[in-house]
Amino acid sequence: MDLNWHTVVKSLKDQASESEAKLRLNNLSTEKQLLLAIEINILRSFAKALNDGLNDR
Repeated sequence: MDLNWHTVVKSLKDQASESEAKLRLNNLSTEKQLLLAIEINILRSFAKALNDGLNDR
């Protein structure tokens, strides 16, 4: 299977943006806000590492 890694990076960034939008909602519990913040950090970090790896090729 041939993956387009740039598409994967974009998808990760899109997922992080969606989670950020959820985080802006005021009706979320503190626990849910924390979990979303962690999710955003992981998604963005993975997208950056993958993108950096692609650029190093």
